[in-house]
Amino acid sequence: MSKISLEDVKKVAKLAYLPISSQEEQVYLGQIDKIIGYIDNLSPLDTFKIDPTFSVAENVNNFREDKDKESLDPQEALKNTNSQEKGLFVIKGVFGDE
Repeated sequence: MSKISLEDVKKVAKLAYLPISSQEEQVYLGQIDKIIGYIDNLSPLDTFKIDPTFSVAENVNNFREDKDKESLDPQEALKNTNSQEKGLFVIKGVFGDE
């Protein structure tokens, strides 16, 4: 039984702005279902005493020094956009039917 629905695949594609055909929807449905199935294989493992891994890199607290510097002029930032309003970028909504 599939753990993900065709509607879930369509929703993810829409949120990612990926135009996919109905044939691709079926392919992705199968692929995502296999991934979720693999992850389900890990469910029976006892991970209670294992510390969470936040990063696999050994870099710790690699912060740069704070420095004041010129910021980008708002007009310069907006000069290449197709859509702006009141000095702000206007983009398509990603949640709901915006």
